[in-house]
Amino acid sequence: MATEFEVRLDGPTSSLLKAIEVLAEEKINLDTVSIAPAAHGYVVRFLTGADESVRTSMMKADLPFRENQVLVIQVPNRPGQWLRVADALAKAGVEVSHTYQVGGKGRNNFFAFGVSDYGKAKKICTKLGRCDGY
Repeated sequence: MATEFEVRLDGPTSSLLKAIEVLAEEKINLDTVSIAPAAHGYVVRFLTGADESVRTSMMKADLPFRENQVLVIQVPNRPGQWLRVADALAKAGVEVSHTYQVGGKGRNNFFAFGVSDYGKAKKICTKLGRCDGY
C-alpha cells in the first residue's frame, strides 16, 4: 500500500507552490507529484518515502492535507497496459477517482490509482502486474 498525500488550496499556482515549499525546506523528496485545477484553486497529490516527515511538516506549517490509500501497480512498458488495468477495475465495479504515472524502471512502468475499494482493486491488479511494487 502506498500513502498519497493530497493538499487543496485556493488561489493561483504560486500560492500552491509556496505552501508545498515546506517539504523542500525539510528535505523531503517527492517521488511523484500531480497538480490539477480545482474549484477555486488547485489540488496537488504526491507520493514520498517519508510519510511521517510529511505529516509532521504539514501540521507544523498548518497546512490542511488528506491521506489516501492508493494502489501502485507495476506493468510492462508496452502500449495499452494502463488501459488494461483501468478497464479491469471498471469491469469489476471499482471506481477510479484519479490516476497518474509514478515512474518507470527499465522495462516497467508504475501507475498509481485512487480507487473506491482498495481490497478489491488489489486482488484484481495482482492478476495483471505487481501491485504496490513501488
